[in-house]
Amino acid sequence: KLIDGKHIPHPHDWPLLLFDEETFNIEDLITSFLRNEMLVRGWRLIFQGPSTVDGQASRKATKCGNAHINGMTQVTVPGLAYVATLFYFALGSQETFGAGGDDHMYDFYTFYRGLITFVNEDTPSAERDDLLAWWNQWIISILPNETMHS
Repeated sequence: KLIDGKHIPHPHDWPLLLFDEETFNIEDLITSFLRNEMLVRGWRLIFQGPSTVDGQASRKATKCGNAHINGMTQVTVPGLAYVATLFYFALGSQETFGAGGDDHMYDFYTFYRGLITFVNEDTPSAERDDLLAWWNQWIISILPNETMHS
């Protein structure tokens, strides 16, 4: 049903690892969605480099991170979905990462697209804006204004 678009996932359909402290309030599912500390660390590792994983901009970095290289000035929904998908893969038992969907592989492409669709189309704009503001507070604020070194 996910592949043909007949079922749109909602927060209670997602793995707990996507939620802050791996828990959610059934009355307010979106509040902790995509706010897990490990996702923040994963975003920093992928987009800013290993020296920022602990939340401190380091002067020890010798190369610019992917965010700087690609001119990223804020967190995006596709970026969040990418990190969440890699995080989900890393914690699983599948040996190779790929789109999947066959008999022996998890369908990471559908997982990734489902996250983007849910946040962009099924989440009220005020809550989506709050989510992105929360991420930008934790991600962008640790960097010096003039650089985004890894």
